[in-house]
Amino acid sequence: MLADPENNYYFLVMDFEENGNLESFISDHPNISDSQIITMFIEILRGLICLKEKKIIHGDLKPENILLSSTNSPKLADFGLSMELLGSRSY
Repeated sequence: MLADPENNYYFLVMDFEENGNLESFISDHPNISDSQIITMFIEILRGLICLKEKKIIHGDLKPENILLSSTNSPKLADFGLSMELLGSRSY
């Protein structure tokens, strides 16, 4: 992550994921197995848990913003609308 805290800018640099996004994958693979869906879902939840632990709200979670690696492992992307949770309120 690159940061410019003086101007309140933060940049997340990610790897290029050649398998595109989850929306395209679902369209291209209508017969995806239940086990593969469950595995992807668990990995997405792990990513969301990590964000929550760091007190970050994604703000725009949708299939187009979930990229897939060469092994179809999902990665959360597009944090343009994300924000840090303020205060000690539990979500």
